[in-house]
Amino acid sequence: MAVDPQIAQEVVKTGIAGTFGLDLKIFIAQLVNFTIVLFVLKKFIFTPLVKILEARQAAVDKGMTQAAEAERRLAEITVEREKAMQDARRDASELIRAAQTDAVRLVDRMKEQAKVDVESVVKQGKERLRIEQDSLRREIAEDVSTLIVEAAGKVLGQSLDDKKGQKIADAAVAEWVTSRT
Repeated sequence: MAVDPQIAQEVVKTGIAGTFGLDLKIFIAQLVNFTIVLFVLKKFIFTPLVKILEARQAAVDKGMTQAAEAERRLAEITVEREKAMQDARRDASELIRAAQTDAVRLVDRMKEQAKVDVESVVKQGKERLRIEQDSLRREIAEDVSTLIVEAAGKVLGQSLDDKKGQKIADAAVAEWVTSRT
């Protein structure tokens, strides 16, 4: 391929930059402007923006850490609560069992006491009956002795003196009582 002589001459005169239509002065001015804009953007925009983003990232990381810690603590509390509930159920069951045992013992004691009380009442009743029987026997014996003395006096046709008649009557009553018992 052949190169146009006019283009070749221009390349030699302006250099390769000139061939592409670059002006070195304008290029340097644009490079300086770009550097200034880059510096201003970095100082006033990018650096504060990066700090804000880093602070937000730190807050998000802190929130995630706290959430993970809260979740872990919630799991621990749930386990502790479940253990406490099991302990409470076990304690309640033991209390119920103990109360039932105590109730059975109390009922047995009360039955035993009632038996003792009934036996005591029966014993007292029997003793009262015995005392009353003895009292009635004495009364009957006295009445019978008086009747015997009177009957003997009528049969014999004479009146017995009180002492002699009483002795005879007492002997007859004693004989009669021993024959009845």
